[in-house]
Amino acid sequence: MNAVEQPGAGRDDAAEEFAAHDGAAERVGSAMAALEGLEGHPTATHVAAFEQVHAALTDALSAIDEV
Repeated sequence: MNAVEQPGAGRDDAAEEFAAHDGAAERVGSAMAALEGLEGHPTATHVAAFEQVHAALTDALSAIDEV
């Protein structure tokens, strides 16, 4: 009987590979945590917060891709 690939197959492998890259998972988690509570701040401060998170996520992805 042939094995049929299930949707989402390989996700665990990808998650493990992602986590193994220079603490990328922690960096992403920290970046996303910076957005918590943002709704309590003036809207004018949101742009700066989003830019910081974007930069942190870009750095994390670059580390994964070894760019």
